[in-house]
Amino acid sequence: MSHWSVARKVAMVFALLLATTLGVIAAAVWHTLAVERNVAHSQAVQQLVAQLTTLRMVAPDRVAVDDQSAKDQETLWLELEQSLEQVAGFAEHLPPELGQGLARFHASLGHHRIAFAQAVSAYRHDQRYAREQLFAERLLESPLASAVAADRERAARIAMQLSQLYVMRDLAVLDEIRPELARVEDQGLRDALRKRLGWAEANYVNDLGIRERQLFLDDALDGLIDLGTAVLAKLDRRNQQINRRLLASLAGLLVIYLALLLLIGWQAMRYVRHFLAAQTYAIAEIEQGRYGYQPWPLPDDELGRLGGFIKRVALGLGESRAQLEQSLNRLRLAARVFSSAREGIVITDRRGRIVDLNPTFSEMTGWPREEAIGRSMRPLRCDHHSKTFYRSIARSLASRGFWRGEAYIRHLDAEPFPALVVASEVKDDMGSTSHYVWLGDNITQIKDQQHRLEHLAHHDALTQLPNRVLFADRLEQAMAQVQRTGGLLAVCYLDLDDFKVVNDSLGHRAGDRLLIEVARRLRGIVRGLDTVARLGGDEFALVLNEVQDAEGCRMSLARLLEGLTKSFALGGGPLLQVSASIGAAVYNGGSTTADELVRRADQAMYRAKELGRNRFHLFEPGRALPLVDRENTLTRIERALADGEFVLYYQPKVDLRCGQVVAAEALIRWLHPRRGLVSPGEFLPVVEGTEFVGQLGDWVLDTALGQLAIWRAAGLELSVSVNISPSHLQAEGFAERLGEHLTTHERVPPSCLELEVLESTALEDIGFVSSVITDCRAYGVRFALDDFGTGFSSLAYLKGVPADVLKIDQSFVRDMLLDADDLALVEAIIGLGRTFRKQVIAEGVETDDQCLVLLRAGCDQVQGFGIARPMPAEELPGWVQSFIPDPRWQAESADVWPLHHLPLLAADVQHRRWVAQVDAYLEDADPRAVPPFAQSSDQCPFGLLAGAADRVPFAGKSETKRISDAHAEAHRVAAEAVALKQSGELESALAMREPLHQAQAQLLGALAAARRQIRRGL
Repeated sequence: MSHWSVARKVAMVFALLLATTLGVIAAAVWHTLAVERNVAHSQAVQQLVAQLTTLRMVAPDRVAVDDQSAKDQETLWLELEQSLEQVAGFAEHLPPELGQGLARFHASLGHHRIAFAQAVSAYRHDQRYAREQLFAERLLESPLASAVAADRERAARIAMQLSQLYVMRDLAVLDEIRPELARVEDQGLRDALRKRLGWAEANYVNDLGIRERQLFLDDALDGLIDLGTAVLAKLDRRNQQINRRLLASLAGLLVIYLALLLLIGWQAMRYVRHFLAAQTYAIAEIEQGRYGYQPWPLPDDELGRLGGFIKRVALGLGESRAQLEQSLNRLRLAARVFSSAREGIVITDRRGRIVDLNPTFSEMTGWPREEAIGRSMRPLRCDHHSKTFYRSIARSLASRGFWRGEAYIRHLDAEPFPALVVASEVKDDMGSTSHYVWLGDNITQIKDQQHRLEHLAHHDALTQLPNRVLFADRLEQAMAQVQRTGGLLAVCYLDLDDFKVVNDSLGHRAGDRLLIEVARRLRGIVRGLDTVARLGGDEFALVLNEVQDAEGCRMSLARLLEGLTKSFALGGGPLLQVSASIGAAVYNGGSTTADELVRRADQAMYRAKELGRNRFHLFEPGRALPLVDRENTLTRIERALADGEFVLYYQPKVDLRCGQVVAAEALIRWLHPRRGLVSPGEFLPVVEGTEFVGQLGDWVLDTALGQLAIWRAAGLELSVSVNISPSHLQAEGFAERLGEHLTTHERVPPSCLELEVLESTALEDIGFVSSVITDCRAYGVRFALDDFGTGFSSLAYLKGVPADVLKIDQSFVRDMLLDADDLALVEAIIGLGRTFRKQVIAEGVETDDQCLVLLRAGCDQVQGFGIARPMPAEELPGWVQSFIPDPRWQAESADVWPLHHLPLLAADVQHRRWVAQVDAYLEDADPRAVPPFAQSSDQCPFGLLAGAADRVPFAGKSETKRISDAHAEAHRVAAEAVALKQSGELESALAMREPLHQAQAQLLGALAAARRQIRRGL
C-alpha cells in the first residue's frame, strides 16, 4: 500500500468507515426485522392454539347430526387451515423438532377432519378419491413442464413412493419421501408434491381415523396445543436472544467503528507528522544552501512525489543559483572590463543618446560621465568630417549592423584626435535593435609614428632629403609634366670625390656631418621647384625642372660645382675641402623611361670621374660609357647562364634568442672565367627589366630548392630565402612556374622556401603584386619585404602586401649605435612588425653589440658579416655544425625591452665601445693615430642616443643625475688623456686610464640601476 496514491488511501479510509457504518445499520435493521418476524410468528402460533382449543371443545357427534355445527366446524377448519399455512410459512425457521411436530399436526388434523366429517362413508369413497387425486398426472403437468430433469426424476420417484404408501400403508415411506422432497429445487413442483404428500397423509390418517378416530383426535389436539405452547415459549426465548445479540452486535460494531476511527486518525497524524518533518528538513537544507541534500524516504504517493518535487525544485534552485552566480560573475567581469578597458566604450540607445560610458572614454574626450549620460554624441563631432561621413556610418549600422573605421573625435577641452572606432548594434530578445556599442581607441601615437615612418620611408634619415622612392616619384611627375606642356628637364647624378678618405681619417661622424652640410648647400643652390635627393652613401640625385636648353643645364651644373668647392666647417673642427663629380641627362618628352634617364645620368657621372673628377658631364646619346666592361652586356650574361658560370652562395641567418642557425639567404654570384667572383651589383642592373631576368630567377629558384633537398637528405633542416626581382615577380605566370618548381622538388616542404621582394619603383601596382603573392602563399611559401624602410615602407603598402617577414635594411642597422635617427627607424620597424604580427629580421649586422641591442629590442633573427659571410653551399653544413652562439645572447634572451627603451640599451653599448676606442688610442704608439670622437658629453653618440627625443625613461631624478655626472666625468678624463698624448706625455696619458675606467664603472652602474627600475615597472 505504500505505493498507493493519497486519494486512493483516503478513498480506502472512507470505504472502511462507510462499510462499518453500513454494517451497523444493516445489523440493526436485520435484528429489528428478526424481532418483528418473531412477534408475527408468536401471534400466528397464539391464534392457532386458540383455534385448536376451540376445536377441542367441539363434540364430533354433534357436528355429525347438526348441520349448523357442521358448518361452524367447516368454518373453523378453514380458519385452522389458514393458520396452519401461516405457521408453515415460518416453520422452516423454527427448530427441527418444532417443524416436524407441525407437520404431524397438519396430517393429524386433516385426518381428523375427514374422519369427523364423513365417518364411515369417507372410507368407502377414500380409495376412489385418492386414486383420482393421487395418480392424476395432470396435477403435475404444469410444475413438471418448467422443472429440470433431476427434479422430474425425483417427482417420478416420489409419485412411485406415494403409490407404495397408498398400497402398503407403511409410514416409513413417508420418511423416504420427505428427504427426497426437500431436494427438489423447483418451488412450484415442491409445493405440488408437498400437497400430494399431504393428501397421502390425510388418506392415511383417514384410514387410521376410521379405526382410531376418537383416540387420535384427542391425543392429537392435546399434543398440538402443547406443541403450540412450546413454540410460543421458544419464540419468546428467541426474541430475547435476538435482542441481546442485537445489543451486543451494535456495541461491538460501535467499538470497531471507534477503533477504526482512532487507527485511521493515528496513522494519518503519523503520516502527516513524518511528511511535515521531511519538508521542514528539506526547507532547512535549502535555506542553508545545501541544495544537494538527501531527502527523507516517503511513500510513493502524491505527498511523497511532492517531496520529490521539492527536491527537484531545490536542485533547480541550486542550478539556478549557480547559473545566477556565474551570470553575476560575468556581469561583474563585464563591468570590470568595461571600466578597466583602455579603449573608450560608449553605449547609446537607438536615438543616439548616451546610456553609459567608461572612464577611458571620459578621459579621452574630457566629457564627464555625469554630464554625458542622456545626451547625444553630436558634441563629439568635429569639422574633419562632413555630414556625408556621419550619414555613411548610420547607413552601415542600419544595413550591416556594424561600422569600423578611423574618425576624428572632438575633445571638449582640446584639439580633435584620431581614433579607431568600431560600432556594433545590440539586439533585444525580439531581434530589434535596442542599443549601439561604440569602441574608440586613440591612435594619435600610431598616426604620428605612421607619419614619421612615412617621412623616413621617403626621406633620407641623415640629411632629410628625399630618398630614392620620393626622387623616383617626383621624376615621374616631372617627366609627365614635360610630356603635357613641353620643355626640358635634367636629371643629375652627383657623387662626392674621395669621400671615403674623410670617413677613414675623421670617422663616420664627421662624414655624416659633411653629408648634412652638402645636402644643405645643394638645397640652397637649386630652385624651389627642383628636387635634391640622397640615393645612398655619398651619392645625390637632382631633378632640374624647366631647363631652357643644354647650355642652361650646363650653367646650373656649374653653379652646383662652384657651391660645393667652398670649404665646410664641421662642428668647430678643421675646414674641409671637397669636390664632386656630376653627370646629367636631359629629357625632352620622348619615350625614355625614368630608369633609363637615371642610368644615363649615372653613366655621365662616371664619365666625369674618368675625366678627372670635380667636373660635370652631360650625357651624349649613342656614345658608350668607357668604364663599362664590354663583357657585362646582356648577351654575355645570358651565355654565362648557359655555360653554368653562376653559383649560389648562402649567408646564414641566426636566431639570437635560441642561439641556432635557422635559415640561409641564397645570393647569386658570377664565377667569371677571367675576373673571378663577380658581385651581383655589377650584372643584375643590366638584366633588370629584361626578359632574361625571369630565366635567371627561375634558375635561382630551382638551384636553391635542389640544394635544400640535398641538405635535408643529409639531416640539415634549414629554410632558404631567395631574392625575387620586381619584374620577375610581376611577369605573367610567375605563380604557376613557382608551383612547377615545388612539384619538381616535392621532397622539399614549401614552407622551407622564402621569397624576398625588394621595395623598388617597379612595385607600383600593389593590388596586382598582392594577388601574385597570395597565389604563391597558397603553395605554403613565405614572403619577406627586403630592405624594408628604403622603398615603399608605408603602412598602406605594409597592409596591402601579404608578407610574413620584414627585413630591416642594413643601412639602418649599420649605424644604429651611432645615429639616433637610424635607431629610431629600427625601433619603428620592429614596432610595425609587432603591430602587424610579422616576423622581423635585421640584415647587415656587423658587431656583437648590434646583436645585443636587437635581441633586447625583440628582433630575434639577424644576418650579416658579424655572423658569417656568404659561403658556398658545400661549406655551410660544416659552419653550422661548428657554430657557437655568444653566451651573452642567452643571458639577454629572457627579457624583451619595450621599444621606447631601446636608446638606453644602445647608449650602454655605445659607451663601452667609446671607452674601448679611447683605450686603444692611448695604447697606440703611432703619433698619427686619430683620436676617437670626444666632443662634449651632450654631443657624443652616448649623449645623443640617451637623450633622443626625450623618449628614454631614466627612472628617477637621482639616477638621471648620476648618469649625467658619470658621463661628463668620463668625457673630462678622456679629453684630458687625449690632450696629454697629443702633447707627448704618453705615461701621464696612460695613467688616466684608471680614472676613465672608474668613471665608466660609475656610469654603467647608474645605467644598471635605471634598467632595474625600468624592469620593475614593466
